[in-house]
Amino acid sequence: MRALIVAGHADPQEAGFLQSEQYELSARACCLLARAFAEAGYDVALEDAFTRPAFELCWRSGLAVVEWQVVVVLPVVEEVLRLSRSRGKDVPERLLREQHAGCLLWPEPYRMDPTGLTVNESLQLIERIVGRS
Repeated sequence: MRALIVAGHADPQEAGFLQSEQYELSARACCLLARAFAEAGYDVALEDAFTRPAFELCWRSGLAVVEWQVVVVLPVVEEVLRLSRSRGKDVPERLLREQHAGCLLWPEPYRMDPTGLTVNESLQLIERIVGRS
């Protein structure tokens, strides 16, 4: 969603008022889009580095009118760093480690570690997590 900001785009890797404002606006826009698809009968998945405070502040209220479930897909930090280096995005290691640590604050039942799993094994694990709630 943030890529839709043409003029005045703030670098999300820096802290500041404009970055926070644009993150919150992007979260609201994602929720509206997700709601439109969900209301049309589609299954929807939202992906972000959802730390618990950011989710509570920016996402929960936007998703209030649809049935939703949080599953935190969180590989070990070394795998996160390896994947980041292979993607061509220049995200500082410090920021990746901070986001990873923030995601570890979600309760254990919401988290799953796909490290070493196939895509099908990961999906089965996600289905088990969603089925528990």
